[in-house]
Amino acid sequence: MSLLKSKIHIKNIPLYQGGESKLDQFSSVIKLSSNENPFGPSSSAINAYNEVKTKLHLYPDGSASALKEALAEIYQVPKGRIICGAGSDEILCLACRAYSGANDEIIHTKHAFSMYSIYAKSVGAVPVIAQEKNLTADIELILKCVSKKTKIVFLANPNNPTGTVLNRKDIVDLREALREDILLVLDGAYSEYMSQEDHDGALSLASKYENVLVTRTLSKIYGLAALRVGWGYGDISIIETLEKLRNPFNLNSPAIIAAREAVRDIGYTKYLREHNSKMIKEFVPKFRSLGLEINGGAANFILAKFPKNENKSADQADDFLRSSGIIVRRVDSYGLSDYLRITVGTKPQMNELYLKLKQFFEGNNVKDYI
Repeated sequence: MSLLKSKIHIKNIPLYQGGESKLDQFSSVIKLSSNENPFGPSSSAINAYNEVKTKLHLYPDGSASALKEALAEIYQVPKGRIICGAGSDEILCLACRAYSGANDEIIHTKHAFSMYSIYAKSVGAVPVIAQEKNLTADIELILKCVSKKTKIVFLANPNNPTGTVLNRKDIVDLREALREDILLVLDGAYSEYMSQEDHDGALSLASKYENVLVTRTLSKIYGLAALRVGWGYGDISIIETLEKLRNPFNLNSPAIIAAREAVRDIGYTKYLREHNSKMIKEFVPKFRSLGLEINGGAANFILAKFPKNENKSADQADDFLRSSGIIVRRVDSYGLSDYLRITVGTKPQMNELYLKLKQFFEGNNVKDYI
């Protein structure tokens, strides 16, 4: 027997489970399980990626300067207050390492991204769950969870998997009510799907407050999930602290250059946002006509509630869709056993999904179609 023993708090950390992407009986599937961009990245990003392939023997720019410059230009923020990471996940983890530790408390809402709890546990901190109202974060309920041990509050806006959103005033009220020594981390992974006229993903709040960190990802609307690129924005004191913990060369050269071009292609980003909005407006009423309750719509996914019917449940629907070559996301692990999370896909994909769900609800028994 090995004498090696890991730290006690690591033993109870669950493995993160991503959305499925394959079904054994199908050579290709309609994958609507991981909130990916169904069209892929900008052609400019792909071209830039290909141009770097002859320089793979060289180390990347450790500071990701080219990407930071593009982000600063497009989002109108100071370059010196940006940190780039291997996905926004890395930055969330760095925040826990920098500002929390053994027996500290980190607050997140009941149906929040599961990595918040995992990263809290990874540094020995205690995840504290704030209850919600109608699947939506509630400021008063979050504040009730604050104790002397609280170091970080994680809040995703829009939230995954519920798709619910808080307005700017609510977030400001939360920040004003929290102690100054508590870091508020605002996860804006889906911010680019929101109307930019009334939503800046809390960048302005991070500009104003010294204890707010905003995180973003290029895995969603920018279509670079395979390259793992994210960024954070906050006060210079926060960024300098996180930079000390960041791994050297944490982003590879193809990722940096492709991300730079993806961010700069504002026309393509606008097209993707408009497509997403159009699909939401067209298909949410259709899904509701089948008897589904639909939450969300602010991001590139919806959360569909199925009836508590033995033959028409969420699990039965998922099995039926899988038998048809369509993969959506079960969210039982979030305590949402009556729901399925559905990524917004292309028009043909959404049509196929709707027709299969219609077939599912009109059939006398799901087994008729399996």
